[in-house]
Amino acid sequence: MYKDELIEKTKKLLNNIPSLKEKFKNGELKGFEKIEFKSLINILNDLPKEQQKLIAYKYFENRKQIQIANMLNLGINTVPRRLNKIVVEIGRGLYGMEEEFWNMIAGIEENKKRG
Repeated sequence: MYKDELIEKTKKLLNNIPSLKEKFKNGELKGFEKIEFKSLINILNDLPKEQQKLIAYKYFENRKQIQIANMLNLGINTVPRRLNKIVVEIGRGLYGMEEEFWNMIAGIEENKKRG
């Protein structure tokens, strides 16, 4: 999975949290969906408090970036950068490292062999 795919898949999952939470309460989550949900909750719980707030305001409370910036005393341009960084971190925890990372590692190893 490439980084853009990782980000989109993770954002989609985060946007679906309210629905997944309801399904979980009703015992409707099964198989991979249940494992994915539990893993996501564990990852979110392990995030530092400021990162948890950013994710909660954006994905659970549907606040706009300007609102989040004001609430957390951040610059308006800082909010999307931090959110994307956190989303990548969450995605890596759920789905593993993105393809670009493994390609970079392979390139480093190949250069070591040549050099």
